[in-house]
Amino acid sequence: MAKLKSALELALEKTSSITVDKKKIEENKYLRQGKIAISKLLRDPEYLINNSFKDVNKKQKRWMRQGMINVLMSNFVLPKDKESLTNIKKVEDAFYKVISNIKYLETIFSQLKSFFEEYLQEVEHVKDLIEKQYAPHLKQKEDELSKKLGKAIKIDPAQDPEYVSIVRNNISQIENKYQSILSKAKKDLLDALKNEI
Repeated sequence: MAKLKSALELALEKTSSITVDKKKIEENKYLRQGKIAISKLLRDPEYLINNSFKDVNKKQKRWMRQGMINVLMSNFVLPKDKESLTNIKKVEDAFYKVISNIKYLETIFSQLKSFFEEYLQEVEHVKDLIEKQYAPHLKQKEDELSKKLGKAIKIDPAQDPEYVSIVRNNISQIENKYQSILSKAKKDLLDALKNEI
């Protein structure tokens, strides 16, 4: 008669050949610490990030910097509006506290600031253009509704599905174009920062 094995025994048999990579566990620990430290700095610009590096060796510090840079790079996104530029400024300021190659950072951030402002201008320009081109069509819809209902009707373009769809499609094309440029810039920035990590 065959011996029945418990689920635990079966699980232990199947996992007996799995080994733990202690180096990878340590690396993940310091990557996480770096991410936490930089997140604190992004929330509080007065946070003393250099205190995070106390009691760590060179390798651990490198892992922490990598975690910090990962978080900072993930915060470089296309702005939704002018107020979003303040978040990008926080990321820039955090980079200056983590990276020593300030001359390179000044150049890249100057270019990125212009890039983000250009993006926002193009989005606004396209929205204005669409609104002007769509105005006669919207007026026609308002007139038709006014005749049907017997009173003056004003339609908010943002509430018109056709208008919203046109705007969304055009903005999406602009985002795709700028996102591909931003992705390349982020890759170039990472390549330039390899010495810092």
